[in-house]
Amino acid sequence: NDDWLNIYANYDMEKNRPCDTLELTICKGDGTEESWSYRLNAAEQEVLARKMDAFCQEQTGMSLRDYAQQLREEPEQQGPVMKL
Repeated sequence: NDDWLNIYANYDMEKNRPCDTLELTICKGDGTEESWSYRLNAAEQEVLARKMDAFCQEQTGMSLRDYAQQLREEPEQQGPVMKL
């Protein structure tokens, strides 16, 4: 079918860690959408944190912690949003 699933993981820049929930939206071929959230346990948060950090390192050459710090220091020059 023509359905797809969007999964969003948010990062708490003040706490330097992923948020404890994922936001999920199923987009159906007929144009309708259904959204819900999924609460991550501690082990899932740790895996996600490592994957987010690796992706940030690959995209920016910086750790996610360093990239978040840079964004906090230069809010008027925020870079592009990274989608995972």
